[in-house]
Amino acid sequence: MRQFRRILDVLTELGYVDDEPSPTDEGLRLAGIYSEVDLLVAEALRRGLLDELSAAELAGIAALFLFEPRGGEVTLHPELPTADLHDVTEEVLDLADELRERERRAGVPPLGDLDAGFVAAAWRWASGADLDTALGELDLTGGDFVRNVKQVADLLGQLRSVGDSDLAARASSAMDGLRRGIVEA
Repeated sequence: MRQFRRILDVLTELGYVDDEPSPTDEGLRLAGIYSEVDLLVAEALRRGLLDELSAAELAGIAALFLFEPRGGEVTLHPELPTADLHDVTEEVLDLADELRERERRAGVPPLGDLDAGFVAAAWRWASGADLDTALGELDLTGGDFVRNVKQVADLLGQLRSVGDSDLAARASSAMDGLRRGIVEA
């Protein structure tokens, strides 16, 4: 019960729950995101971090929220192929640090580390690249690639459901770019 109260305190402090406690409009949006990083995704949406991204860039940032490299070693120098991907990746990483600190202060287990190692691959695949081009220098099996792309597409489907019409359109377009070839085989 104590842990629940701590989580509720964080959500109240961030405006996802009111003093009743009842979910706010932002809390209802958060409830539509099913991910280990749901609060981070919701905060990125609320702060407008995804507003200027193209559909393929949105796929890349969705990969940032989800990618977990085998072996657990964080990618040291990830490829970020566009200026917007670079800037938004930095903003999301800063936001993740902010949320981790808030969670630590509240006594809640903090958000895990993010890894940008799959951002470029997701962006290239959503842009229409073939598998070899999409992978670039990334050392992944075909099965791992497909699994990661399907996870990205799933998160994009959630963004489509909780976002405004512009985000929904870009998320749908990104999903269309991802769900092809080996991913749909």
